[in-house]
Amino acid sequence: RTGPIHVVGWQAARIFERAEREAKEVGESNTIDFYMKKQQNSSKWHHWLPANDSLIDLETGLITNLDGEPSAQAHQVDRFGFLNLNWLNKMGEQGWPFNEVT
Repeated sequence: RTGPIHVVGWQAARIFERAEREAKEVGESNTIDFYMKKQQNSSKWHHWLPANDSLIDLETGLITNLDGEPSAQAHQVDRFGFLNLNWLNKMGEQGWPFNEVT
């Protein structure tokens, strides 16, 4: 989580597996946006993963490096399944407002 490419595949797959288990425990068969639905607060669409995963910036939803800065590139994000679907859609609707070079 410190180089030019942040490979999230293994960690993302474990997070998705955990979401599937948690969804099953509450009788939910759909994991699309599972963690956002658990919050029941649509204004927090940036929070597509729980804060204790320490993998995203809760203000933007962007995947971060260990230092908290946004990762330049995140590889294998498909391993999250559809946990970030609403976030992706909102970012697209808003023109990817957080993807600016600083």
